[in-house]
Amino acid sequence: YFNNSDLSYVVLDAHQCIVDVNETFEGLLGYRKDEILSLHVSVLFTSSAFYEVWHAENVYASKSISGLEVRLKKKSEISFWAELFGRNYEDNGEQFSIWSIRDISLRVYSRATIRNLNVKLQKQFEELQEILDVIPLPIFIKDKQFRYIGCNTAMCSFCGLSKSRMLGKTVFDLFSESLAAIYHQKDEEMLTIPYQTYKINIESY
Repeated sequence: YFNNSDLSYVVLDAHQCIVDVNETFEGLLGYRKDEILSLHVSVLFTSSAFYEVWHAENVYASKSISGLEVRLKKKSEISFWAELFGRNYEDNGEQFSIWSIRDISLRVYSRATIRNLNVKLQKQFEELQEILDVIPLPIFIKDKQFRYIGCNTAMCSFCGLSKSRMLGKTVFDLFSESLAAIYHQKDEEMLTIPYQTYKINIESY
């Protein structure tokens, strides 16, 4: 399993020197086994800070370590994000640890992209909210479950409800049963009709 695994594996001795690697490790990191053996594992890290993170986990954690994300570098000096899983074990009275290395660069960059998009969308939503609040007509926004996810100041005044009370709620949470049924019917019609006009009276508590 060690030699034929799709995961890269590296075995370290008690001094954190490399004593064995598999072929997948050679392919990922770009080192031949004969040139990586006996080197200290710190050569694989892009910075001393990442090495110290790994070292602290290796020294102070329990017998096994999982899901540790660090930046490693290949022989070519190209860096990548890696997820490490490690386990300490004893063999003939000597201490060793074995670590799997998975390239998760795509996952990390995807997370960063999503985070940046969320920040951008939040900024756009805040700008949209400022525009909506100066419009004197009541405006509200609902999600696919017909929950209020946005509204302007005029809508709050019109319903006699605060924005914090409306957001995340449905018409059944806010209005009488008879009115809620009418409003909900209009919402369902929006699933098949691109444009809808509410021609009904609104009651508030």
